[in-house]
Amino acid sequence: MPVAYLAGPMTNLPAFNFPAFTAAAAEWRRWGWEVRNPAESFGGRTDLDRTTYIRHDLGLLLEVDA
Repeated sequence: MPVAYLAGPMTNLPAFNFPAFTAAAAEWRRWGWEVRNPAESFGGRTDLDRTTYIRHDLGLLLEVDA
């Protein structure tokens, strides 16, 4: 199964744009993709240091096909 990483704006957006990420992930999954969705990382927590999120996401990028 191909793996995709979802990317898009989050900073300074209402609810960190999680609803858009959730909708996009659902659509990609319907198309047969495995999805790495940053909105699902850390159980959806938004209170961690920005560096923590960036380091985590860089690791996710090494796992994906698209």
